[in-house]
Amino acid sequence: TTSAPTGTTVPSTTVPTTEVAPTTSTPTEAATWPNSVLALLAVDDDPHAEGYSRDDWGGWSDDDGDCLNTRHEVLMTEATASPFLRDDGCLVTGGRWLAAFTGTVVEDPRSLDVDHFVPLANAHRSGGWAWDRNTKQTYANDLEDPGHLIAVSSSANRSKGARGPEDWTPDHPGYLCTYATTWIRIKVRWSLTVTPAEHDALSGL
Repeated sequence: TTSAPTGTTVPSTTVPTTEVAPTTSTPTEAATWPNSVLALLAVDDDPHAEGYSRDDWGGWSDDDGDCLNTRHEVLMTEATASPFLRDDGCLVTGGRWLAAFTGTVVEDPRSLDVDHFVPLANAHRSGGWAWDRNTKQTYANDLEDPGHLIAVSSSANRSKGARGPEDWTPDHPGYLCTYATTWIRIKVRWSLTVTPAEHDALSGL
């Protein structure tokens, strides 16, 4: 089980654990939730762009020792139909998924990337540069927050790259609110900063 660095998690009474505003909220409360949480983030107009190395964040791990690494744990969790496993149970070979960024149904897991919702390079620029390697690897394999890692089409993930919402948003209008609230929640949870342009983009989604 992974968790955010000590002292960085915002209490669940402040940041909902779901990807959208709680269903018990009134429409007005639901509409203001993202901006109220966005206000908890520090704005940094000089992000730390130097020194990023993908190797520092490690590869997919198998923290529970069941032989399914993080990528395949996400595929198992997000499958909308019973997934098929390789004979040894260590690899997802088939199933059905709804790719969030595009709203398309995918049946070949090889067509999916497991995306770091807030990309590693963005996390580095936003404060992760100061983390030790263990914390970086914990972030890269975080399964505790169901929105932290999601299955998306390979083409959408490569289109997004390391860009934030000021430069890229999903080509799926019905997903934009979830995109904004999830991005904000992850940044708050890990005490990551936002740039002024990122802040403005998030407040407008």
